[in-house]
Parts: sequence; structure tokens; C-alpha cells
Amino acid sequence: MKSSPHRNCASCDSGRTLRLVLITAATVMPILFAIGCAPPPVPTDAQDACPLSPATFASWFESGSVSLNGVVNPANSLINLAPNCGFYEWSEQMFMWLTSPAPPAYGGGAHIFDSPSFFDVSPPDASGNRTFLAHAAGLIRAFPLRTAQLGPHRLPVVADRSGRLLEFNRPDPNLKPLVRDPSGKVVEIAHARLENGRAILLDQEGKVIEAQHVATVVPAAEQRVTTAPMVQKFLVERIPLFIDPSLAVIDVEQGQAEDSVLEAQTAANGSLVYYATMVNDVYAYFLTGVKGGSITTTTPG
Repeated sequence: MKSSPHRNCASCDSGRTLRLVLITAATVMPILFAIGCAPPPVPTDAQDACPLSPATFASWFESGSVSLNGVVNPANSLINLAPNCGFYEWSEQMFMWLTSPAPPAYGGGAHIFDSPSFFDVSPPDASGNRTFLAHAAGLIRAFPLRTAQLGPHRLPVVADRSGRLLEFNRPDPNLKPLVRDPSGKVVEIAHARLENGRAILLDQEGKVIEAQHVATVVPAAEQRVTTAPMVQKFLVERIPLFIDPSLAVIDVEQGQAEDSVLEAQTAANGSLVYYATMVNDVYAYFLTGVKGGSITTTTPG
């Protein structure tokens, strides 16, 4: 069965690799030459491992040809996608569909995601429940600030150097940053400094603490937020440290968003990032029917 327009589950993920332009290269390289340093090697462009043919791209448009501000059809979500590249094509087409002008079948509008075929999802109320808000002319949306990803216990998440996700408790002034050295002795961290992106821990006498570290490579199948271990975050001289229940230090990349509000990394650097959650009419009607008992579901097998 082929999906009809606005009968697909919408996704605004885009999987295509983005090419970044280094705007500082023209400024930095003359300085390096002037002080006698060799300029850094310029990286090659990212290889396009999933090329998109002109014919396939044109078939996404309702008219059958590429056009500026042309209406785009939703991707067929009921077919088996080709390995690897299939998901990228699906996500790109869905993103273009969401951002293309809404035809009369969707109720009209500048963009399909903003048409009457979509609903806003309200922020949770005091009981944690959300409601669907129908799109209507003059609707003023609530755009919350985007923060870092939250784990299953609604706590912020940080990734260690192996890619494992860890939920952490925020710093508590009543807790002392204690770690265990290789001999098993518990030592309090009094000072910290950064060297080559890693935190160097010092005791009260200024001696380096050879603390136990956790940097285990975790299989991809286990790298899920639903099973994220709980660790404690400390701030020692403004350096974030994460310590697990065994008092071992978690190696993380310095500068992660952690529990802070995200800021834009564009020319308008420093501006806050806001977001809104929307769903299409199919998902809204389905979830409402399930919660109201009008639609029942069964588990296969």
C-alpha cells in the first residue's frame, strides 16, 4: 500500500553530510607564514558516498520536475529502504516535504509543517500530560528553550569518550569530589587543571592524583539512553568532572553542552535556540484514539 500525502509519519531529520566552510582560514594562514610556521593542511571535501541522481530528485516534486518553491511529495514510508543510503534519501525528501508550500489538500499555507494537517504538542502540564493544539490562523506558539538531551530519569546526559551515554546528577555543594586511586585509597580532589583536553586532578598538597578512570568501549547495541548509568557531576575550579559510584573518573570531551541552554553556532553566535514539537494529523488521531480506547493495538507474537 502506498502512502498518501500527509499520511506519513513526518521526520525533519536530514542525514546528508554537511560541508562546513572555515571562514578563519584566510586570516590565520598569513599569520602562520609571518611567524615562520608551516600552514595546517587543508582537509579535502567530504566524499559523497550516497549520490542522488537528478531523475530521483525530480521525482520528489509533485510536478515531476525541480522547481523553486515547488510542492514536494512525502517519501513512501511503507517500503523497505536500501541499506545506508536509503535512509538518507528518505530523510532528505521528508525534510523537503515538510518545508515545501502546502497545497490545497493540506489546507494551504507557506509550509506543510505549518498547515492545518499538523498539530502542535503543548508543553507538559502539572501532571506531565500534553495536548494537541490544532493549527489555526493567529495561533501563538510556545517555543521552549532547547537544552541538552535528557535521560530516562529526566536528568541531563553526557557522553564519555567511547560514546557511552551517562545520566548525571548536577553538582551538589554538600558533596566532596572523592576519587579512588589505583591502590584503592579514597582521595579528595582539591584542584584541577586542563592539559590537552583532559582534566588533571590535584590533592590538597598540589600532588597529581592518579585516579582510576573509566573509558570502556561499549558495543553500539548498548549505547542507549534507556540504560544510561548514573554518575555525579562536580565543578572543581570551573572544570566539570564526572565520577561514577565506584569513585572512578569518567573521561568525557570537555566543552559538551551538558545541562546548559544550547546556543546557535552560526553567524549569529550566542543567540538562544528555541524549538517546537509538531505531529501530523495521522499520529494525532492515532494517539488520541489509543488513549481514548477507540483504537486498540496488539503485540505481534
